[in-house]
Amino acid sequence: MYLLASCIWEENLRNLDKEIKRISFKEIRNPKLEINGALHDRRQDLAYIKAGLTETAMYIPADVVRFFEAFPIGWTSRTRTGNWQRLIDETTKFEAFLMETFQLFMSSVSVQDSRLSINQAQRGGQITLLALIYVPLSFVTGIFGMNIQQINGSGLNIWVCFVTLVPVVFITVLVFLAVKLHGDRKAARKTLVQSLQV
Repeated sequence: MYLLASCIWEENLRNLDKEIKRISFKEIRNPKLEINGALHDRRQDLAYIKAGLTETAMYIPADVVRFFEAFPIGWTSRTRTGNWQRLIDETTKFEAFLMETFQLFMSSVSVQDSRLSINQAQRGGQITLLALIYVPLSFVTGIFGMNIQQINGSGLNIWVCFVTLVPVVFITVLVFLAVKLHGDRKAARKTLVQSLQV
């Protein structure tokens, strides 16, 4: 019975090791929230195995020790019962590896979040450029509407719309550049302060 229990615990530990390494080396490359749950499940399994090994090692019957001392192949009771301590030591190593995997997972998630933030910032810049074009056009069309002589025969000439559009675009570009320059100066100041603090 002792040999069977020993083999089962060792096999469970090997399977858990394979699962932890699969998650650590393959799945973390594309981190998803499900990986966090899987890592916590493996941590729980590892704690269960370690507790079972520790409990079993405390209650090794004297019959088992005598059996291995009399075993003809030359195993000593110390090497067979010491197997439990070796398995417990391995669970401690796996715990450390699992904690490193958690840290690696969190780092991977942080990198993925920063990529997402950069992508969103680029999209925000594209929307700003679109607004730079849209705002002056909507302003001018809001003022003149369909009251253009070339469209319905009454109202102002079409060239008045374009003459009005030019200063509106110019003012919009100036405001955009002023805001951008202010943001660039603020970022440069922040970078300078950070470099001086280091």
